[in-house]
Parts: sequence; structure tokens; C-alpha cells
Amino acid sequence: MPSADIRIGYARCSTLGQGLDSQLDALSKHGIHHDKILSEKISTCVRVRPGSRRR
Repeated sequence: MPSADIRIGYARCSTLGQGLDSQLDALSKHGIHHDKILSEKISTCVRVRPGSRRR
């Protein structure tokens, strides 16, 4: 049975002053393609996160 290497990434920052670039770079260096990375700038106080809702 062939094995599949399925990798997804998640990058998040909670304030406008923070950036995602270092997290995105680290995920890319680990072989995670940019279209497989969920990223969001949102506070942890928000209960419903648009990026993580099921579709």
C-alpha cells in the first residue's frame, strides 16, 4: 500500500503588530506548500474563527 505524505500547516498571530512571515517561512522550510497553510490574524478572544470553520 503506498503511503501518502500529507502535510498541512497553521500560522496565527493575535495582534496587528505581529507578523506571520517567520511562521510561514518555517513551515515552508519543512516542506509544507503555501496552498496547504492556513493562516490568520485574529485574537484568541474570538470564539468563531472564519479560517477554521468547516466547509
